Amino acid sequence: MCGACGADRGGADWARPWVAGPAARAAVAAAVSRVRPASRTRISPVVGGWLVTRPTGGSAVCGTLGELVAAVRSASPGPEAPVDPARPSGPLAVPPAADGRTGIVLLVDPHRPPRDLATALSGSARPKETSASEETAPPEETCGRKEVTPNEETTPTEETTPTEETARVEEAARAEEAVRPQETARFDVVASALVVVPAEADALDVLAALAAPTWLRRVYLARVEGAAAPWGAPPSRGTGAPPVPREPGFGADVLVRLEWARQEGRFDGTAVAVRWPLGGGALLDVEIRAGHLVRARTLHPGTPA
Repeated sequence: MCGACGADRGGADWARPWVAGPAARAAVAAAVSRVRPASRTRISPVVGGWLVTRPTGGSAVCGTLGELVAAVRSASPGPEAPVDPARPSGPLAVPPAADGRTGIVLLVDPHRPPRDLATALSGSARPKETSASEETAPPEETCGRKEVTPNEETTPTEETTPTEETARVEEAARAEEAVRPQETARFDVVASALVVVPAEADALDVLAALAAPTWLRRVYLARVEGAAAPWGAPPSRGTGAPPVPREPGFGADVLVRLEWARQEGRFDGTAVAVRWPLGGGALLDVEIRAGHLVRARTLHPGTPA
């Protein structure tokens, strides 16, 4: 734990897959040191993290990107320098395979039964599937209900159960993803679980939970529906990246500047998404909503997103 971070917005260790290894940590150290170059704060990569040495002589070891950025921000006040488009800090590590986490659609709807993260992942709110024999077998007893013969006319009911309604929303979400343009399909997010909350305040609680270590390792946010606030709108791609050439060599700069801006609260009221080339056709896919890091994944070409 970085001693300089305290209860700052360092958050969970969301960037570890991309800062693994000496080369990536050295690139991140260079990128952080260039944010405020006049501060005389030194950042050195060490095994499993970074050593931050302050101008006063004090030092701290930080094990995560969030801790590193928080430590340097507190130790080096002053103006930020823009990223030099002629001096990339270096590329990030490329995780070898997809992480297998589950995508979440967050729906704000006061008229539907609430469905939390645990229920969405367990599938306990899904309609029970019946076999063909169960569908055709007659009931053992009528429990006082009138039996309907094949010759009697029946009027279908218009009501649906909450589980049927939830299943319909999930099916619509999957169908929407299926009709997206083919050229973007290989990198599009396909959600497989639905979380329903009655109000935007509850949705903010879910976003905070998604950014916490407990859920960050298991799920990521695919999209938000039903929220009128700016953080609930579809994010504009690339809005959080610095104006530099779109090359893997600037990966560390993009990662550091995103986390720096997030900790300073620049994304607290909005939605930001960045997809940055890592090399070999892979992309870093990051999304921040209301200041919470709710998606950080590697998208490999030819694999389902």
